[in-house]
Amino acid sequence: IGTWDVTAAGQDQPSAVNRISREHGGCVIHEDYSTKGGYTGMSMSFYDAARKKWHQTWMGADGGALFIEGGLNERGEMVLSNRNTPYFKEGMKINRVTWTPMADGSVRQHWQASKDGGIQSRLRGGQAISGPPI
Repeated sequence: IGTWDVTAAGQDQPSAVNRISREHGGCVIHEDYSTKGGYTGMSMSFYDAARKKWHQTWMGADGGALFIEGGLNERGEMVLSNRNTPYFKEGMKINRVTWTPMADGSVRQHWQASKDGGIQSRLRGGQAISGPPI
């Protein structure tokens, strides 16, 4: 929660800013993302108690929408994917995003995608969201 610099893998300078806040009594996590190049997007994340899953809806300035869900794995990483959502249809690109808390307080985001369920390719993979929040 806070304002975070985002640094892409292999880079030493931030290329974007993420503003994260709790909304609606702490039940919703709201993200506003903007790059130095002018791209913007936002997400809304929440825990669906009935389905026992975390859900994130992302919408970018390019009109792209992504609906992903999942939860914490045994290593404490948050892993969300569109593969098993009600919105997924055969033939769609599979997206999987993993957020890993790092010892220095930062968070590593690794975004993978696949057209056939096989080898994953990096999209926004390897971003380090540096902390503590600025």
